[in-house]
Amino acid sequence: MRSSKTGIKEAICDSLCLLAQSKPKEKVSITSLIGAAGICRSSFYYHYESIDDVFADMVNEFCREYQSIGFQVLNTKAHRDREGLLKAEEAFCDVILKYKGWVVFFFERSNYFDFREIFYRQFQERCRAMHITMLYKEQRSELRDRVTYSYSLYSCCMQMFSVLELYVKRGFRETPEDFVGIYEQTFSQTLFFEDGVSAV
Repeated sequence: MRSSKTGIKEAICDSLCLLAQSKPKEKVSITSLIGAAGICRSSFYYHYESIDDVFADMVNEFCREYQSIGFQVLNTKAHRDREGLLKAEEAFCDVILKYKGWVVFFFERSNYFDFREIFYRQFQERCRAMHITMLYKEQRSELRDRVTYSYSLYSCCMQMFSVLELYVKRGFRETPEDFVGIYEQTFSQTLFFEDGVSAV
C-alpha cells in the first residue's frame, strides 16, 4: 500500500512528464504542475522547492533502481548463479518498463545533460560503495585513485547510459531479454565484483 506522501510525489512527477510533452521542462510553471497533479500549492512545497527539484528527484529515483538492479544482474552473472540471474533479469526488465514514461521524458523532453550528470554521479557513488575493481587489459588490477580508474568508471557509466538511450531511441522495440543480453555483454568483462560484495 503506497503512502499518501508517495502518491503525491508520483502525481507531481507524472504531471511534469505530461506537461513537458507540449513545452520544454523549463517552461512548465508550478501553478500548471499543481493543477495537473490535482494537489494544493502547500503540498507541492512540502516536497519540493522548484521544478528542477522535481526533475532531480525523478532522476535520482530512477537511477537508484536502474543501477541497483543492473549491478545485481552483473553480480549474479559473475558468480555463475543461473537461477538467480534469470530472476535478476526479470526484475531488471520490470524496472525499465516501470519507468518507461519517465525515461522517455529524461531523454527526449528534458535537459539531457542534467540527466547524464546525475546518472554519472550515482554510478560513481555506487561503484565506490561496492568496492568495484576495474579490469584493465584482461588483468585484475588495483586502479583506485588513479586516472585510469576514473576514466574506466566514466567509460562504463557512459556505456550503461548509452545502451539505455539507444533502447529509447529505437522505441523499446527490442524485447527486454534482448536488452538485458546487450547489457550483460557490455559490462561482464569490464566490472569485477570483489568476493562477498553485494550489488544491493
